[in-house]
Amino acid sequence: MSNTKKILSKLNEINSKLDSIVSRLDKLESKTKSPKNNIKKTITEPKVGKIVIDKYPAHILITGNTFDIRNQFKVLGAKWDGESKGWKIPLKNIDDYEEFKNGLSEKCNKLKENICKNTESHSKSINNVSPVNTGCMIESSDEEDSY
Repeated sequence: MSNTKKILSKLNEINSKLDSIVSRLDKLESKTKSPKNNIKKTITEPKVGKIVIDKYPAHILITGNTFDIRNQFKVLGAKWDGESKGWKIPLKNIDDYEEFKNGLSEKCNKLKENICKNTESHSKSINNVSPVNTGCMIESSDEEDSY
């Protein structure tokens, strides 16, 4: 057999093996792909509720439903304290404590309004259910003000 025929024979053999591998890969891909209609769409709603602010000599501690406003604390240099399950913010990073509390209250109220609007429009489009009443309450442990 000539060299050319040997080379062609080997190329045909390689080609058939490649076809077999591609076929197996296609089968694997089709098994791992989930049908589009089985994908569940989840709507994540902000969690807004009771927030407690404790004022200490060097820092404040914010606990409660803070998940959706945690980035506001991080900007102020807050660190999560797992032991107290809250955000510690150094007082030196807050210019005006009262302004901070009021701004936090406004932020919570805006979140609450958005939740009510989204819940109302979402529930009406699904099954005409009335929206869930969610509230935001900020409590403060400092002696001057308490909510």
